[in-house]
Amino acid sequence: MNRRLVAKGTVISTAILLAAGLAGCTTQAGPANNTSSPSSSGNAKPGPSASPSSTVSSSNTSQNPANTVQNPSAAQNPANGTPANTSALSGNGSRASTQVAYGWRYLSLTPTFRAGSQIVGLQPIGNAIEVHVSSVKVSGHTYQNVYQQASLGTTNWRFSGAAVSSSKPTAYAGDWSLQFGSTVGASPMTISLVNRGRAVFSLPSSIPGYASEINPAVGSPGGWDNQVIGRSGSWVWLAMKGPKLPPVQNMGLVWRFRYWNRIVAIDTHSWKTVVYSIPRSTSDVDTWGNPPAFAVSHGAVYIGTGKWLGVFPVNPGDAGVGAASNVTAATGNLSSNAIALPVLQPEPASVVQADGQKMLQTLSGLKTSAADSLAAFWNNYVMKGDQQADAASSWIMQPTLFNHGDFPESLIWAVNFPLIPGSSVDQQRTKLLSEIEQELKSPLPTSMIAFSTPQQARDHFHSEPPTSLPGYTIQNGYYVRSSGQ
Repeated sequence: MNRRLVAKGTVISTAILLAAGLAGCTTQAGPANNTSSPSSSGNAKPGPSASPSSTVSSSNTSQNPANTVQNPSAAQNPANGTPANTSALSGNGSRASTQVAYGWRYLSLTPTFRAGSQIVGLQPIGNAIEVHVSSVKVSGHTYQNVYQQASLGTTNWRFSGAAVSSSKPTAYAGDWSLQFGSTVGASPMTISLVNRGRAVFSLPSSIPGYASEINPAVGSPGGWDNQVIGRSGSWVWLAMKGPKLPPVQNMGLVWRFRYWNRIVAIDTHSWKTVVYSIPRSTSDVDTWGNPPAFAVSHGAVYIGTGKWLGVFPVNPGDAGVGAASNVTAATGNLSSNAIALPVLQPEPASVVQADGQKMLQTLSGLKTSAADSLAAFWNNYVMKGDQQADAASSWIMQPTLFNHGDFPESLIWAVNFPLIPGSSVDQQRTKLLSEIEQELKSPLPTSMIAFSTPQQARDHFHSEPPTSLPGYTIQNGYYVRSSGQ
């Protein structure tokens, strides 16, 4: 199965981003000493292979306690991320006092780790955090996950020493799990928090949860998009994906377009809930199968996702951090009670701009390869009857695309790429996507299955190309590359 990839928040680089037409920064990534990263090595590219361990699939019968959602006031703790003295319960219930600046920090992983790395595990060691990352090693047609680790100081936020090899971190395996109600397309489903097999709390409708429509189905539909990642005292922490609908709804994207966009903390004593938004990223690292990493250290919660590391109060209900988000539940992006944790170290503007150009080049390449493949298939196989013609020379001719909705990672990254609406880059992307949408309307890929011989296909289409292709004209029943293309 071919696996892939896709808040405004940072005042520091707003002017640069506006000029470039790029907005935001973040991804989603791996687990901490609780990492559920469906992956494999050997002859298959890493991807969904097993049911997420922290989920239980069944109907939900529990009821919501009253007053389940609480939105901590931003006025309690400044949104600028200034250090706050906190005295809170640590993960083992002991009381710890520390000065900590709550917020997200973008970590430049490449200088220490392999290119294309993402956080998949966190482990406290003294006054540092051991960061575990994964990357994909490609050798011919073989894809293999490579794991590394290095120590990150929590005062200077720098890695010390060289990265060393490590093993895949283990997923959360505590007493808490999730139980999912029935799923109907992209509609939100009922999600219950389960303790030792008993459903004790249902997420309110203001925190919509969705099920992956992975095809073919593997494991629990809800488990790919919603997972328990850890616990701090009486608080259980979840990671959830969104948005409800794909960014380009007439392209045929059915699944894998969602990304980790929320962290939800639930107090299992009072049933208060706090929702934190995850900042966006321009990185093309695919984090779909890796839930955010989690760790508790010195009275603070650490969550790592993609190249972002967030520091949270161990008791979210006691410390209102950040500002309330204006995003409503109706969008499916976050929820009406989301908290925007401050971004203390943004994604560098130079990285955002470089990624934006890479995104446009990627879309242009996908458009060109699809057009060339469709043209060659029509000209050589259908019209000339060459049965040796390569029928699957690009992504658009892959049976996994039209049989399983298995779009390329790079395409999903590009359509989810955060941009300022109406900017120059956004306009360029819109044009490229419209051309790719036109290519996807071509009946030629499925004609490989519908017609057993070139003659049958030629007769069906009356020896005339069924659709136009970008970069080509139609002459005498053949696709001819346009001059200058």
